[in-house]
Amino acid sequence: MIEDILQESETEIRLEKIKSHITWWERKRLFFNIILFATGFLPFVFYNMINVFFSPFLIFVFIYAVVANLCYCAGWGIGFLIWHYTKRIEFLNRANWLFLILGLILSIGLTLLFSIIAVEEL
Repeated sequence: MIEDILQESETEIRLEKIKSHITWWERKRLFFNIILFATGFLPFVFYNMINVFFSPFLIFVFIYAVVANLCYCAGWGIGFLIWHYTKRIEFLNRANWLFLILGLILSIGLTLLFSIIAVEEL
């Protein structure tokens, strides 16, 4: 009976750590989306092509936003893999910031590249 209680307590602690990890990432998602929107929007403002956003082009913007957010989920997914294989939550805390910064840099670069290509093509 005591072993069952201890095992249940360990499970609750593990679930709380999982919730905490996902919450850490989800609190930063709005910031991520704002940065990507601004990055993608700037080339259109610079070339005075804001009216493009009120055309069928908006469908591609929406699809890109969905894919970018799915890729954002890879951050906490990779975190779970690190935690699983290292068995150390301390590595996860450091890795979170590293993956967020690297993912944001990559996302900004891709968004800017796609926006500039779209501006040139339209």
